[in-house]
Amino acid sequence: MKVLKKPEFEDDSYLIEAEQFIMSSDMIDQLAEEDLYLKVKLSKFATLNIDPDEFKPFKEDRPSLRNIDEVDQLVGSIYTYSAQDRNDMTYGAIIKNAKKLLSLRSRRNYIRICNSYKDYVESLETNLDVSCLSNIHYLKDRVNLIFRASDIKNELFEDIITIYKFFIKPVYDKPITLSIYASTSQNVEYINELTEKINGLT
Repeated sequence: MKVLKKPEFEDDSYLIEAEQFIMSSDMIDQLAEEDLYLKVKLSKFATLNIDPDEFKPFKEDRPSLRNIDEVDQLVGSIYTYSAQDRNDMTYGAIIKNAKKLLSLRSRRNYIRICNSYKDYVESLETNLDVSCLSNIHYLKDRVNLIFRASDIKNELFEDIITIYKFFIKPVYDKPITLSIYASTSQNVEYINELTEKINGLT
């Protein structure tokens, strides 16, 4: 993985890219055994479980969870659920159609994960859980992930693994180029550490 556009200050954007990216199920399982937060996140993505309780033990170390006690449902953070909710289609149907459109080499193979603008505005006064991931774009040999916001230190590694397991691995049976863009980023000084960690996986 290489940094194509480095974030220079807090809330700056970034663009990173990994060529020939592929992970086995065994590797993902091994990472989950080493990282309890990742293990919980993978489980919740697998079951579309939007109950916040299992994340509460991690709230002291994860800024994104600072208001977890006041959130009723994780409608934005569990992307398998968000994809269904935002697209009026089951997760299984989304993956099936993504594979079909990939075979047709369509540029329209674009999944919306993000909340509506209304949701983002209302979240400032309520504790609505809003998504950090905006969109996933499937192309012939490349997947583009687009984030509204990305905590490089505390969330990005787990986001990459969970998104890969549930939205990329089921669609492709080969290495792909993985491009990740974030409109804003936090803990920007960790970008090189993150890319080195990803490079150690492949």
